[in-house]
Amino acid sequence: MKSKCNSIIYILLLVLGIFTVFQYLQTDTVNLFIYAISVCFLWCFSVSDIKTRTISARMVNTAIALIYLMRFCSLCILSAGKVPQFIVESLIVLFIFKVLSKYLRGKIGNGDFDIAYIIYLCIGLTGLFCSFVIACLLSLIFSLKIILKEHKNLKSQSVPFIPYLYMGCLAVLLLAKELIFI
Repeated sequence: MKSKCNSIIYILLLVLGIFTVFQYLQTDTVNLFIYAISVCFLWCFSVSDIKTRTISARMVNTAIALIYLMRFCSLCILSAGKVPQFIVESLIVLFIFKVLSKYLRGKIGNGDFDIAYIIYLCIGLTGLFCSFVIACLLSLIFSLKIILKEHKNLKSQSVPFIPYLYMGCLAVLLLAKELIFI
């Protein structure tokens, strides 16, 4: 029964992602590709996180490299003056996420920071912040049953957070286009 329920969740997340990307068909091709590829990777990571509570490091690094390169190229084409700022900002954000990942080891999954970096590359720092707030709220709402039922053993509970980050990113892409950089 749980497997069938999860399959429905995977399909629902995929349809939501496709619907979100279709909203950008009128935008420039480069950004459309960035959003489409980011959503595809985020969906795959969400499914993996739900199934196994892990994500492939090789796939994460591939996603980061590909999306970074696409964002860099889009900036070179559309607004070359923003390239130095993007390079510096992206390195600072990556450094902060790596430090937080080391400091919060065992409390927050390392993959969550990698996914947050992918979302940053896709929609920028303000979009990431909004995605994170939405993800936390959704996680709280959908995990309320576990929190109330297992409040004494809460530290032993694990919640896949990547699907919530994915939904937060989709919400920003759908509802807050003015927050997305570029």
